[in-house]
Amino acid sequence: MQLPNTLGFLFGIIQMVMYLMYRNATPVALDEPVKVQESNGHIVGAVKMGTIDPNHAGAGLGGVGKV
Repeated sequence: MQLPNTLGFLFGIIQMVMYLMYRNATPVALDEPVKVQESNGHIVGAVKMGTIDPNHAGAGLGGVGKV
């Protein structure tokens, strides 16, 4: 089918037109900074990232990588 190729072509044309429209736009300075919306002092939807100890391969991965 030619549908994926046709859609890609159309989206590419739209992207180039939008680039030509906004390439010389100047950013607008806000009077006061925008604050991140918080709920009861907690950010909603954040994920805590951690590190993996290289001496314990597979630790915390359900046993994947254990020798």
